[in-house]
Amino acid sequence: MKEQDILIYNNLRAGRRHKEIAKLLHCSVYKVRCLSAIKPTRVLLPGDLHSGSNIGLTPPAYQYKVIEHAITEEHHKRNKWGQLQVECWDWYIKTLNILKPIDKCFVMGDLIDGDGSRSGGTELITTDRKVQTGMAIEALGPIQAKGMVFVYGTPYHTGKTEDWETDVSEYFGCKIGSHEWETINGVVFDLKHRQSNTKNPATSLYNEIVDNREWAINGEQPKADVLVRAHTHRFCSVQIEDCLAVSIPALQSYGSKFGARQCTRKVQFGLVALDVWPDGFIQQHVFIAKLKGHQTRSN
Repeated sequence: MKEQDILIYNNLRAGRRHKEIAKLLHCSVYKVRCLSAIKPTRVLLPGDLHSGSNIGLTPPAYQYKVIEHAITEEHHKRNKWGQLQVECWDWYIKTLNILKPIDKCFVMGDLIDGDGSRSGGTELITTDRKVQTGMAIEALGPIQAKGMVFVYGTPYHTGKTEDWETDVSEYFGCKIGSHEWETINGVVFDLKHRQSNTKNPATSLYNEIVDNREWAINGEQPKADVLVRAHTHRFCSVQIEDCLAVSIPALQSYGSKFGARQCTRKVQFGLVALDVWPDGFIQQHVFIAKLKGHQTRSN
């Protein structure tokens, strides 16, 4: 792209008027208007839905119905999960409507929660992974992106011997892989589900960039301009000169037995979208939910 075009886009992003930009850069107003008409490509980065879990992203048809006259501890638990399922779904749909229209969607894995063997299935709406797959399809449907790409999640959740996420990608007619690279407006995206679960997520992302550069320098991987990872349920964004690395938040809320009993680390429920401008500039849109269901109070 010509240097003048890049300068025009920089000025457009700064909010300057077309006539002002044309005068400043000694070009025609027509050229500025033509470039301003080419909109950025919006890329949504959802992941870690864990549909099928009590606290996973749950479409309305599968949500627990509130028990009006709760008596037992089990009644209260179901009400808690049901209210959280509604709150998460409503936030998700509202945020999607803010972000639409969405041009591309890179789905970052762990779409279902699996059979829950470690907890005997006691944290699941259903242990039937076929039903969970249907839930994940319903959950991704409202995105309505023009193009989707999937990466596989962790085998414990998505199948040790089968790949249940393949059914989801096939439903949408899209490809799925363990590690994918996609190019948008000349910007190379490096997509993979898993990253190391360190206390500081920036450390994990930095290590992922270093690994990519080692592969790339030997000509065995594309050199990433944007590197996206999931898995930790924690948002972080790191810009290191020629690479933006993003750890996306989850679409599973807090409250699993493992998380509640063994972990103290903060998790985030949310969505991230990136606008890729024609000149390769990346603009981030980060939405982290403040859920009532995440609030804990003393007795």
